[in-house]
Amino acid sequence: MRKTSKLFRKYMEYRKDGSPAKIAHHWAKQRAPLALDWQGEVATLRRAGFDIRIKFRIDNGADLSHLGEFTSSPARGAEFYRVDPDNVPGRSRDWPRDEQGRAVCYYVPMNTAREARAWFKAHGYAAHIGDCIARSYIKRDAERLAKFYSGDLQCYVVTVTASRNGIELGADSLGGIDVDKIAELDACISDHGMIDQAISEASASVAALCHCKRARGNRIAP
Repeated sequence: MRKTSKLFRKYMEYRKDGSPAKIAHHWAKQRAPLALDWQGEVATLRRAGFDIRIKFRIDNGADLSHLGEFTSSPARGAEFYRVDPDNVPGRSRDWPRDEQGRAVCYYVPMNTAREARAWFKAHGYAAHIGDCIARSYIKRDAERLAKFYSGDLQCYVVTVTASRNGIELGADSLGGIDVDKIAELDACISDHGMIDQAISEASASVAALCHCKRARGNRIAP
């Protein structure tokens, strides 16, 4: 029996969730994230000759304003979407009412659908496909911001260090990471290239140390 590819299996998962064929194919092609072995708040691995240590903690000062905002009066020219205020818990405000007596609440995204559509068009996507994906991004960001305000979404700070022989030589850190579960941190660490950044810094540190050592060795004794 012929084995099905990972791409095809992922594609079928998205299709079963109701995604159109081209959108399912887009998501299925996304690079698979790391699969870290978390031991409590820490994960370790060995890469490029360095000992990598990844640690997370809760980010009590998280700010998700990069996702956008909920407001009753969008700024002139802003891209906005009307939403149900009941889906925006945790907001301590009395939303104004329209002529029909319905509460008025809008989501104003920081990363607009116009920008996303332009990016997809520049990368060869058909206009309607780019529009569908862009709108899915808007919907996702609005839902995550609402969950954050309601306390159902936790944010974390992740720090990655690269060491050799017990000496820390490189590091990278990122805060305000909003995930539903710890396993989702793997994708964020991968997408932001945090391990590569720590290794790059560590490699530069090693090169600098070697240069200093050679410089000392080349000195003429008095």
